[in-house]
Amino acid sequence: MISSMMTSVKSLTWTMLVLVTQFYIFGIMLTQGTAYYCFDRGDDCEAPEARQLKALFGSLDSSIMMLLQAMSNGISWGELLKILSPLHISYRFFFLVYIIFAIFAMVNVVTGVFVDGTVQSSKRDRANLIQEELHSKEEYIAAMHTLFNEMDLDSSGNITLEEFKIAIKDERLVAYFHVLGLEIEDVEILFCLLDRDQTGEIDIEEFLIGCMKLKGEAKSLDLAKLSYESEWIIHNLEDVRADLVRLASKVHALPSSGDQQRPPQ
Repeated sequence: MISSMMTSVKSLTWTMLVLVTQFYIFGIMLTQGTAYYCFDRGDDCEAPEARQLKALFGSLDSSIMMLLQAMSNGISWGELLKILSPLHISYRFFFLVYIIFAIFAMVNVVTGVFVDGTVQSSKRDRANLIQEELHSKEEYIAAMHTLFNEMDLDSSGNITLEEFKIAIKDERLVAYFHVLGLEIEDVEILFCLLDRDQTGEIDIEEFLIGCMKLKGEAKSLDLAKLSYESEWIIHNLEDVRADLVRLASKVHALPSSGDQQRPPQ
């Protein structure tokens, strides 16, 4: 709520200015109508209805307060309309115009200002999250570049298994791996996972892609992919089994070598 207000200060300022202006204009009209009524009636202004009218709309500040309460449902605008009944019908008409404008127009405008501020704030938050994620990824890639260069002992642009084993013995590099979200338990398995083309060497692209995939815990997408690949393997194994069964039946159907060499009777 506070964020929405801060992001919509300009619109809110103009809205408050319109509200104050409408309070002032309609307050003057009703106060002036009450003053004219009391001036014309003289001593009759002390009647109970007139005294209530004078108490609520006899001054500008009290008239503005009544208009504010009528708009915010602090007091029923029907009761105020009844109190204004001694005045000329035109004043009651102006009061109804104010109620229609304040409730059906200004309240919706104020609500729209806060809603628009919330939407804009949400868009900015989303953009900031995307920017922070991209910045975090860039920092991670830069850190992996540094780690790769330290592990590439001969500066050949590739890391061999021997270089990998030597680097893992360095506690500083192991701690660096942990900071980057990579846990090292089996060196050779980790090397095989990073060596995507199985050439026995890891280049910078394989290192970056492998580390990004191995970073952190397994996600739902990774588990879904693993489940799909397992189902694919099982399906193909069933096809291979069916082919082997058909092949075995054909082999059994062939005549044996002894039957082929037996002379006819």
